[in-house]
Amino acid sequence: MPGHNNTGLYTAAAFQPGPGCNQRGGLSLKQVMRLRVTVDTPAADNSPPQLQGLLMMPKADVRLTPLYAKRVCSVPLSGVLADTLKQPGGNPQDGFLSMDQARNVVPLLADDPQAYGVPVVGIWVAGVSSAAHPLVWAACVRFVASQQLADKAVLADQSFLLLLYAQGRPGQPSCYECRPRRGARERA
Repeated sequence: MPGHNNTGLYTAAAFQPGPGCNQRGGLSLKQVMRLRVTVDTPAADNSPPQLQGLLMMPKADVRLTPLYAKRVCSVPLSGVLADTLKQPGGNPQDGFLSMDQARNVVPLLADDPQAYGVPVVGIWVAGVSSAAHPLVWAACVRFVASQQLADKAVLADQSFLLLLYAQGRPGQPSCYECRPRRGARERA
């Protein structure tokens, strides 16, 4: 920019993921996004500094197709998740889904060591308002990108299950087939 001094350019990287999107633990947008902020200070005049920000996200489209409700295995975590259907508010949570021999889905916490040693068929997300919530997308991206899961039991097209415990919607959790789309157009 004319009249501006490049020595006053500062870059702060925040929201950087750790080693990829493969981290165990709770869901966070910072695991899949990067924010770059630059401050350009004027050279000589008394103009205020200019602040610019750029949010970078992976190029990842996921198509959700509603499915009939799946049976959820009665484990303590499934009871806790069912309670989130009745209560608005609270922190969003996520984890993985496995399946028992009776083909019931079994929710597992994201930081449960068992999740990294059993076949995983998908993910669950609780405490968000709908499937369009950005944290649902982030959980899908993290699942697809995870290399720490020993056995992802996904279909040939990489489809997997999503069990959504949307806040304030009593009843059964919603079930979706998640299909990552390849070759999707970039969006600005």
